[in-house]
Amino acid sequence: MADQDVLKTAVRLGTSVDALAALAAHLRLETEQSPADPAVRALLATIADELIGDGALDPVTAAPTIGLARTFLRQASELVENPGRSGGWDQVDVPLLQSVGRLSMGISAAVLAAERRLPDLRDRLSAADARLLDVGTGTGWLAIAIAQSHPTLHLVGIDIFEPALDLARANVEGAGLADRTELRLQDAAPAPVRLYAGLRR
Repeated sequence: MADQDVLKTAVRLGTSVDALAALAAHLRLETEQSPADPAVRALLATIADELIGDGALDPVTAAPTIGLARTFLRQASELVENPGRSGGWDQVDVPLLQSVGRLSMGISAAVLAAERRLPDLRDRLSAADARLLDVGTGTGWLAIAIAQSHPTLHLVGIDIFEPALDLARANVEGAGLADRTELRLQDAAPAPVRLYAGLRR
């Protein structure tokens, strides 16, 4: 491939990267009520309208979309900076862990949708003694989202990755949900019966 072809391809792909970043920035400004230069805000809104159309923003959808953009952009940047790095969990990338965790918040919308179709599920999750187990809780954002949408629900989040749990503890505390969210360093795979018994306590 000629050098010019490589450059043209990079420019074309870069436009997609810019569009994704602009969409995520727009969603953050609109849902987090962040201050911004009016000209920048207007430009980002115009780009977002071109990408997704003009309509009311749903904060439930915005959060995982922002998380998805952060994840893609962070992973892409990491790949460029460290192309020879091996995969796995031996290295801790805090922004990446947080962005992947925020991406999972979208599952809470699926839970709410399921409750509309399954009244028994809604009743169970709304009961005064209701408890929910979040296996692989990571940085805790799904547990936070579900706790926020279910004010009486108590959550137990488990994970085998201590660095993620450290972030989850800070996230849960920051969200003011430490009184209803318990986080444990625990593996669900080898002892499902003991895990269930522990959840019942």
